[in-house]
Amino acid sequence: CRADGVLASNHGAFRLAEEMGLDIIVDSPLNVFNRMSLEFWAERGAGLVTLSPELTLAEIREIAKYGAVECIVHGRLMLMESEHCVVGGVLGGSGSCTARCEDCGFELVDEKGYAFPLMMDTDCRMHLLNSSELCMLDHIPGIVRAGVSSVRIEARGAECARVREITRLYRTALDGGSARGGKIQSTCKGITGEYTTGHYRRGVL
Repeated sequence: CRADGVLASNHGAFRLAEEMGLDIIVDSPLNVFNRMSLEFWAERGAGLVTLSPELTLAEIREIAKYGAVECIVHGRLMLMESEHCVVGGVLGGSGSCTARCEDCGFELVDEKGYAFPLMMDTDCRMHLLNSSELCMLDHIPGIVRAGVSSVRIEARGAECARVREITRLYRTALDGGSARGGKIQSTCKGITGEYTTGHYRRGVL
């Protein structure tokens, strides 16, 4: 079993992977937002480029004409990465880290009542995830028609059984529901609670 490539989320990681002779996939933090960015990374050897999750489907369709692109279609997207650990700041006390984050289940709740899950890594960085899960299962035919080469499921913190089921549903949609014009049996409402289609329809500009 061999991985399709190494995700490079910054210039340093890209150069290291390049020096090691690994297949490189440009990750979303590099914010590829237009044709010029796509061509920049493709010319430097990236076999696949993950587009910015802030692009609309129409914008993706135009960019995909110029290279192999990947889009994130499912999961809780990371909104922020911080060196400041809120959990440690509130519950950790003073001195060395007490690893309270290992208890898991922490969230930040905004004034509207939306809960944003928190995840911490081994370097004590805090990752703030979206309150709603991205789900584009209902729109797979349009994503395929847009010329997208690969779709990605972000599965941070998800149970293995759920990841397996979500992957199966998207695989079915890609193989049958979209490529052959069949009907997709499962929908976003059927597999997740509160969900969002992100910026695929509304964009940011």
